[in-house]
Amino acid sequence: MPDSLWYLIPPGFIRGSFNWGIATIMSGRGCPYNCIFCASQNVFGRGMRRRSVQNVMKEIRYLKEKYNIRGLFFLDDTFTVNDNWLKEFCTTLKGEDYRLIWGCQARGDTITEEKLAIMKNAGCVQVDIGVESGNDTILENLHKNEKVEDLRRAFAITKKLGIKTFASFIIGNPGEGIKEIEDTKKFALEIQPDMAGFCILVPYPGTPLYDLAKSKNWFTEVGRVGFSDNWANKQSEIPIMSAGLAGEVLLEKRTELENIFFWQNHKTIFFAFLKNSKYLWQLIVSLLRNYRASFKILVKVLKTGKLRLFIEECYQNFSYDLKVKFAKK
Repeated sequence: MPDSLWYLIPPGFIRGSFNWGIATIMSGRGCPYNCIFCASQNVFGRGMRRRSVQNVMKEIRYLKEKYNIRGLFFLDDTFTVNDNWLKEFCTTLKGEDYRLIWGCQARGDTITEEKLAIMKNAGCVQVDIGVESGNDTILENLHKNEKVEDLRRAFAITKKLGIKTFASFIIGNPGEGIKEIEDTKKFALEIQPDMAGFCILVPYPGTPLYDLAKSKNWFTEVGRVGFSDNWANKQSEIPIMSAGLAGEVLLEKRTELENIFFWQNHKTIFFAFLKNSKYLWQLIVSLLRNYRASFKILVKVLKTGKLRLFIEECYQNFSYDLKVKFAKK
């Protein structure tokens, strides 16, 4: 089995599902928006550079013919910006003699019922939406240039059309206190995404947020020592910035939010394991083979209350062992 196929084994990149053969692709680079926390502009630039539909389709056909992919996830910062391009792409993909499922990332204010209907008809099964906050003032502080109502409408449309959603949220934002985090929690419970992720704000170097944090002296002692692994992971257990709330408070609130959505985030894959005896057995074997690491994580979960840590350990071990098993064939 070619090493490249290791990346196509389950669970797959479409979040919350259990699929074989999900590849990733980019149809364009850059983002025209001005969110102060995003480092995309430093990598891809502020303007949008979109590949032609035929150029993207050439890559998709190659992936289908060589690796028999069954789905795609588009890593574009905002897949739904150009309506004309999107319509042409969906029409072309639907006309192929194979059927792919796919997911993408989108801003809430770019979502319309007409647009999502076209996407669903071409195989789109999930849209990832950066919500960030359930409070308009916080969204304004982040320069999101959209309102809570825009996001509420977007999730209502996805539910109406039966497209799954992943919602990402951020806490530790400028001007944010306990009340504003409670607004985010209430909003998350209201829109009920199929999956939800909660991150602590990271001021990446080169972003407007970094300059703001530096001028306001928001860096914690860990953040002041310079760029490290603590900067690279939004799930870090050591917040590097405090724009108001202390790091330990942010960790506590993130754990609370993650635990609220724990079952929602993992139920699809849980049932997929139950339905597939082959993968369920592989999961059991992985747990037994890595029992020392699993036990250590379980102890940490009991101490911290962070339920996701054990699940992440299980997924990681399962994925690695399954790759090794496939490689021997």
